Amino acid sequence: MTPQAAAAPAIPLAGPSSARSILVGDVGGTNARFALYRYPPGEPGQGEIVQRGVREVREHADFSGALAAYFEEQALEPSALQGACLAVASAVVGDEVAFTNSPWRFSAPAIAQQFGLRRLEVMNDFAALGSSIADLPERSTVAVQHGGGAKTGTEVVLGPGTGLGVAVRHCESGIVIPSEGGHTSFAPTDDEERALLDFIAAEVPRVSYERILSGAGLTRLYAFHRRCSGVRAGDDDATAPAPEVVRRARQGDDASAAWAIDRFLRILGHFAGDAVLMFGAFRGVYLAGGILPHLVGELRSGGFLARFNQKGRFSSLMADTPVRLITDDTASLRGAALRLLSAG
Repeated sequence: MTPQAAAAPAIPLAGPSSARSILVGDVGGTNARFALYRYPPGEPGQGEIVQRGVREVREHADFSGALAAYFEEQALEPSALQGACLAVASAVVGDEVAFTNSPWRFSAPAIAQQFGLRRLEVMNDFAALGSSIADLPERSTVAVQHGGGAKTGTEVVLGPGTGLGVAVRHCESGIVIPSEGGHTSFAPTDDEERALLDFIAAEVPRVSYERILSGAGLTRLYAFHRRCSGVRAGDDDATAPAPEVVRRARQGDDASAAWAIDRFLRILGHFAGDAVLMFGAFRGVYLAGGILPHLVGELRSGGFLARFNQKGRFSSLMADTPVRLITDDTASLRGAALRLLSAG
């Protein structure tokens, strides 16, 4: 169904008649989150996120169907918007977007034409997060590691969800550079991780960090430890989804779940520390994604920081690099809005 076919009448896009609105979206492999960013004319940084809606990827055959459902649900007329910016979990190269962890794909010009959008920009989802960092209030993050950090240079934002995202922000210029760093090859550091590499390699032809540092990766870690513990296939639910692995670990009576969480965070610490070295991001690290807000205590007290700081001759510099976790689930939406508005 197209937006024009919505049963409910279109409602005003703003409260005060002078306010303006743009569509913002954060489209991942599991969910597509949409909202309006409403702001006073001339003050784009003073806007607010309103009329949020979430569509599950599995419930829609394609992206345009999910977007149409949002407009219909919110009774919005897209042609009345000032524009739109979509943060997508994919490399953004040209006008065509093909998602890494879902079957969706779309053409940006075709979407703009279909919905009558005045302007449409598409950006990487972690680039959107990076664009939000300068405007994040302190209450939107929690400290994982305190440190003085470099006074200038770069910051890295990364985190696991359906996939593993990475972007870098140059602090002086505000320029954010997206990357596909989550798809770099996994480097084991001990015998258990070498066995883990072999275990996953039997399933996929190439083992990247994303195959481990993601929701599906946490399930793989759990299944690996169950197998190593002698649990035969069918004896137990060894393919538990990530939220269930977290729940079992919290219960305290599932050694495989506890091991999976601990190893997940250790490997994440190793990867995050390497990202700091690779990009010279001694100014700081921002962690994000859908998994880590459920593991704040484990992030602070577990093996994440041990592996993050264990970088040989750079260990003291790593220990002085601040690490914060973004807990504000509107950060990427705000980053997308600010990116669109700053581009004029």
